[in-house]
Parts: sequence; C-alpha cells; structure tokens
Amino acid sequence: MTRKSSREAILDATERVISRDGLAATTMSAVADEAGISKGGLFYHFTGKKELLLSIIDRYLARFHQRRRLIAAALPDSPLRPLKAYVLASLELPEPSPRPLSNLLTLLDDADLREKVRVHHVGLFSELTGSVDRPEWIAMILFATDGLWVADYCGLDTATTELRDRITAALTDLIEYYEKQVVAGQRDNGGPPSAAEPVALLEDQPCGIR
Repeated sequence: MTRKSSREAILDATERVISRDGLAATTMSAVADEAGISKGGLFYHFTGKKELLLSIIDRYLARFHQRRRLIAAALPDSPLRPLKAYVLASLELPEPSPRPLSNLLTLLDDADLREKVRVHHVGLFSELTGSVDRPEWIAMILFATDGLWVADYCGLDTATTELRDRITAALTDLIEYYEKQVVAGQRDNGGPPSAAEPVALLEDQPCGIR
C-alpha cells in the first residue's frame, strides 16, 4: 500500500476536524494536533486555514471527476454518457463517516470558497447542457441530482436507500428517453417533445415516483 503524502494526511486530518467539531472550530492548531505534527510542520505545507479549505475542495472535485470518468468508461457509448455518469457518480451513497463536506453550507459562507465551487459548477453545467436542443430537460436532471447531493452532504438524510435507487433509475430513464427522442431524432412527427412527456415517462415506468 502506498503511504500517503504529508499533505494528503493533513487534508484527511482537516476533514476529520471539520466533521467532528465544525468549521468554526477548525483552527490550524486543531488540525496540527489531529495530524500529529507541529504547527510549523503544518505551515510548511499550507499558509493558513483558507488554503487548507481550498485544497479540500480541489481534492474533492478531483476525486469526483475521476469517479465520473471511471463510471463513464464502463457505460455504453451514447450522446449523453457524460450526463449519465454525472448522475450516477453524484448519487452514489456517501461514506457514512466522516462526511467530507458535512459543513457544506458553512463552508460556502466564505466568498473565495463559494466562488471556486461556483466557477466549477458553471463550467460543468455548460459542458453538459451546451450542445443540446432542449437544455431545460438536462437542467432539470442536473438540479434534481444536485439537490439530493446537497441533502446528503449536509446530513439531511431525506431519502432512504430504496428511494435513492428509484430516483437514480428515474433520472437515467429520462436521460435515455431524451437521447432517443431528441438527440437521435427518432420522434415520429419530427418535432421537439413537449414538457409533459418526461412526466408521462415517469408515470409509465416501474421506478416512477408518484
């Protein structure tokens, strides 16, 4: 097993402190104690708390995109494979403890941290919706996915495992329906689908939520 770098070990310790004590109590001293290093050793790697938190966000996003790429590689090739991989990666059950971003709302209170997440999300949203004819369909899927993700990582626990599975199945059904009806241009009348059709699809499916 490869030994973690000192920087990675410090980020792990920071996540544990945030999860256990909250963001306000996450001081450089607390992180140094948790990591078992001196404050001087901590400052050798990070200039302060802000850099620590930015690095946690960077690491989380990098891991998420690595997972998304792995899922996409295992899916059949299709026009909206990146979107389906995003949904599946986002709705995987988070590790029960610690939740790395369990203090997400407090974390995003900081303008610099919020801007980093905003810029990333705007870019991802543009990537997934930018070349489709009915971006509102894709936006609906993204907002539903992101809403459940935020609930998970804020510890709201609003969906059971069974319900999560049904939601995931419903969203992937919508993606596949969109591919057939819009992307592949297979509609009989050649026109765009109506806004009511996604609702009808959910009502007709075994995974439909009513």
